[in-house]
Amino acid sequence: MYQSSVCLFAYDLVFVLYFSFSFFFLLLFFLSPRSLESNCFSSLSLSLSLSLSLTLSQQIHILSLHKYTSIYLSIYLSIYLSIYLSIAIHRQTIFIAGNIFYLSIYLSIYLSIYRSIQSIYLVISSCTYISIYLSIYLSIYLSIYLSIAVTSLSLSISIHPSISLFLCCSLFTIYLSIYLSIYLSIYLSIYHFQSVLI
Repeated sequence: MYQSSVCLFAYDLVFVLYFSFSFFFLLLFFLSPRSLESNCFSSLSLSLSLSLSLTLSQQIHILSLHKYTSIYLSIYLSIYLSIYLSIAIHRQTIFIAGNIFYLSIYLSIYLSIYRSIQSIYLVISSCTYISIYLSIYLSIYLSIYLSIAVTSLSLSISIHPSISLFLCCSLFTIYLSIYLSIYLSIYLSIYHFQSVLI
């Protein structure tokens, strides 16, 4: 039992590190080279914080310390990404902030859905309601987030009219991925709850 828990923890740690470094290099690709040193530091700090949070949440699940801690970590990550995004918008240009905005949305969706799905399979059945609540919270949070995106992107569209079609397509893709992820999470939560009742 202890050996399987250690193997599971090692597998999740490797996955988290791989995902964090992938996000780090993807973020470096989108950022401008003129402020590469400061952007590298910001990206590295974000990646390390995310990997630390995910590793802690995995360890809490393995050790069964507290079942609500993963939900707290998921909400903490969303708030952390919002604060990081607001700092990036004030300090960087509009184009760079737009790229960070897209990446933050995708990362926030991935982390929240990942935590919700893991809470379905790793937490006791009485906690299924909480995973459904997390999905609803995520939809409300992302709706507010996306309305802010529309207002902030309107400025960049007026400055760069040649990329307005690209921004509209990207916004539609984000909408689609958001709602598909939310519906998938809610469906899995309800399906797991019904299978427990049967």
